[in-house]
Amino acid sequence: MPIHRLDAQGLPPDDIEYKLAHHLLGAASPLQRDVLYALLGRPKRFTELRPLVKGRSDNNLTHALKALRLEGVIDQRVESATRPPAWVYELSDLGIDVVRVMERLGALQVASRALASRPARAAHVR
Repeated sequence: MPIHRLDAQGLPPDDIEYKLAHHLLGAASPLQRDVLYALLGRPKRFTELRPLVKGRSDNNLTHALKALRLEGVIDQRVESATRPPAWVYELSDLGIDVVRVMERLGALQVASRALASRPARAAHVR
């Protein structure tokens, strides 16, 4: 097995599979997951994200955006066509992959719960 240099989180720095697994195993906070889902449709400004993550302070949202940006899951750019210029956040390619896999896992959890909630079938007695 090859030896990798590890980043501050103990992960290989450019290995997408490791980063996906890291997020899927719970490294992302509930707020970060909410932000990822909110960005799924299109890029959004901070003021557009705020109502989508209700009950969270602006400070918490700022920290979540920064953490996701540093991990390469979202991209941040300046929209200079607006006055005043505004920051716009969007999913990176990695972020799109993370959300797709999270959705698949969520669908599997729902199906698993539905199966578990079915009444047990009576055993056939002879």
